[in-house]
Amino acid sequence: IITVPDIAWLKDVLHPLALANFKIAGTRSCLAAPIFLGSEEGSEVWGLLWLDSREIGSFPAYSEPSFRAVAAALES
Repeated sequence: IITVPDIAWLKDVLHPLALANFKIAGTRSCLAAPIFLGSEEGSEVWGLLWLDSREIGSFPAYSEPSFRAVAAALES
């Protein structure tokens, strides 16, 4: 799982179109959790659970297990 507490931290490394998309959506923080095809974490990535928020810090580290569980439920 990748969490970005403040999108502004990535402004120098993201593509300008990605930054424009985040600006239009009002994204201030985001989380990405892979959805695997198969039962083991080493399996092929099938998709991505993507969440964004208009608030900075919406996805703290202690919330990652919950999102990992949601992604795992989508795998089955």
